[in-house]
Amino acid sequence: MVTDDREQLDSAVPQQQIQRARSVGWQWVLVAVVVTAAVSVGVCALVLPDKAPQLLDAPSSVNTAPVARQTYEGRKQVSVIPQMSAKRELVSNTSGTLTSLSTSSTLKSGQTAFSVNDRPVLALALETPPYRELKIGDTGNDVKALNVELSRLGYSSSYYSTSYTAATAAGWHQLLKDNGLKPEGDFTVDSMVWLPAPAVNISSWAQQTGMAIQSGAPIAEVPGSVLKLSIKNGPPLDREQTLTIFGETGKLPAGTIETTDADFCNRVAAKTEFAAYTAEELKAGLDGSLAFAQPVEVLRVPAAAIVGIKESKGCIVSEGKSRKVSIVGSELGVSLVQVEEESAQGSVQIQQVDLGARLAQVKCS
Repeated sequence: MVTDDREQLDSAVPQQQIQRARSVGWQWVLVAVVVTAAVSVGVCALVLPDKAPQLLDAPSSVNTAPVARQTYEGRKQVSVIPQMSAKRELVSNTSGTLTSLSTSSTLKSGQTAFSVNDRPVLALALETPPYRELKIGDTGNDVKALNVELSRLGYSSSYYSTSYTAATAAGWHQLLKDNGLKPEGDFTVDSMVWLPAPAVNISSWAQQTGMAIQSGAPIAEVPGSVLKLSIKNGPPLDREQTLTIFGETGKLPAGTIETTDADFCNRVAAKTEFAAYTAEELKAGLDGSLAFAQPVEVLRVPAAAIVGIKESKGCIVSEGKSRKVSIVGSELGVSLVQVEEESAQGSVQIQQVDLGARLAQVKCS
């Protein structure tokens, strides 16, 4: 029994050695295969020509670019320089005790400015300062100025007439009633104080409540009025624009960078924001914005697509055809243009523009 077990043990040892030998053999085969493959790849890398990466390919030339359309308002921020008149004094046309003063820093035409002997005195802006009493039948430029201002304030008048009519008298009487005054006769100078503009900012009152004042005495000081508004460093355009300052909008005529529109200038000067500016700050300019009075339809083209640029004119080429254009604006490398001598429908048909070498021989005249 012991002998049989020993024989079995002796026979098992050679079997294990055989299996280990077989395992080692396969491992060497795998190593040989890997080494052979690596050598083959290396040989191919040395023999076969290199292929350049796609990123290193020569770039293809771009000869055209698409065109887009948009509505353009030409809106931009600008600095506006006001031209001011000299400071002025408001003069009382009546004598007595000053019983009240307007508490507003802005005095507007058609409102009560102050009271003398408890009688309201109207502020009135007239193109021709008043210097006499008026009655029905009187004529003159001072009458015309009264008719124009009554109409502007919304009262009855003979607009732009140099005659003091029944309509003028009716409008004047209603204005007095609306300010707590009882009409007595016709137009009297002592019922009003003259303003150089429809609205003025009071720099300071020369008199105080309770003081005795005389006719012809200064009652208040007002800063100069705005005579003109000019765009700082702004080129004129061949189209009408709108200028907005402090929420007030006026027109800027084509071909100019300034406006003398009295109504617009006065509306700007009457704003509380304007009153906060010092003389030095006014010289530096007011913040404003410009926009086209009428928005326009434009084509968006690459700036490089325009040739022969002179001032705001140039040419673009589409499908080999040269077209004259006006440059109305630009945005981040894109030019905004209008095709000249073509209808808007004609401009719509342009789908792309030529670029690069295709523009080499183009002449724009």
